[in-house]
Amino acid sequence: MRDKSEDKIPVKGVVPINEMVGDDDEDMRLLRVMASGAEKYIRSFPWCKSIRKIYFGDGYGGIVAVFLFHIEPARDGCGRVAMSHLLRRVSRVPSDGLVQNPLAGTGGLHRGSV
Repeated sequence: MRDKSEDKIPVKGVVPINEMVGDDDEDMRLLRVMASGAEKYIRSFPWCKSIRKIYFGDGYGGIVAVFLFHIEPARDGCGRVAMSHLLRRVSRVPSDGLVQNPLAGTGGLHRGSV
């Protein structure tokens, strides 16, 4: 039986990757390139057995974008500590990830400066 929790969008402000919309055709093309690069990056780690779903949060094509990956870890519990730490440091709204670098704690990219 399929777990219904997999059907819920896990965070406010994200959409399934197939519903990603850019400002224009060029922005969409660049966002798709970024999504593909992000997916290859996540798949490159041994702790990622597979990617179940990909969500788009916010971004500027070719500059910066926020994606959320629902992965199947290679082993139970793998990655949960890092992700829970990241989610505590960043608001549940993806665009906040563009305001502050969650791993550095201060600074980061501010949307108004792009």
